Amino acid sequence: MPTARGFAGAAVAGGKIYVIGGYDGKEALAVNEEYLPERDTWSRRAPLPAGR
Repeated sequence: MPTARGFAGAAVAGGKIYVIGGYDGKEALAVNEEYLPERDTWSRRAPLPAGR
């Protein structure tokens, strides 16, 4: 996962894993990242409107 964080939300849909928001020790994050297991790759998706 490119962005280190805790307290993130996660979901699985269509064989992909999404890790959304979280806290990096300084601030709430609006980051949304998608993992493709069959390719072992992460990519950034549209961010949240505000950090959560």
